[in-house]
Amino acid sequence: MKRLNKEIELKFIENGIDIDEGFLFLLAIYYDLEYTSLVAYTRAQITTLKIVDLNLETKKLELKMNLFEDESIDDYSDYDFIIPIRNKFKSINPERNGPLKEVKVRIASFMRENKSVTKEEIIGACEYYLDSIEDPQYLKSLNYFIKHKKDSRLLYWVELFREQKDLNDRNLNNTTLFT
Repeated sequence: MKRLNKEIELKFIENGIDIDEGFLFLLAIYYDLEYTSLVAYTRAQITTLKIVDLNLETKKLELKMNLFEDESIDDYSDYDFIIPIRNKFKSINPERNGPLKEVKVRIASFMRENKSVTKEEIIGACEYYLDSIEDPQYLKSLNYFIKHKKDSRLLYWVELFREQKDLNDRNLNNTTLFT
């Protein structure tokens, strides 16, 4: 089980911020959840602590400190296979590649929730999706493509990719039977 960063907890205590409310706000940012219902005063206090920062490109708050103890981008090195896909998203629309850490966290979560999906299917589905894009402005950001709230466009495209692969395999088998 991951432990929440004690350094952040100390900052909350030193600045009179309710620990539960503070971590709830940071968890909402970390997991890309709505946080508008949280107390505005707590949100304002936390933003002054330099724990979060506004990303001017995405217009979203991002964590500047690790939320969990001993967390680093290297914890997600098993998911480096997504980097070339992220670069392809960027080559189509530079605003839609998604923050690397967030992309890795979401792909890790996606793979935990969809154990039957392979890395090869993820890569194939992403390429299949990218090939379908006619106008770069309609490209979905990679982090949202993987999963946004309860919707996963990636899962949809994995299913399409599997269907296309099955169709191609059947056509190949039929061709070999008649030659």
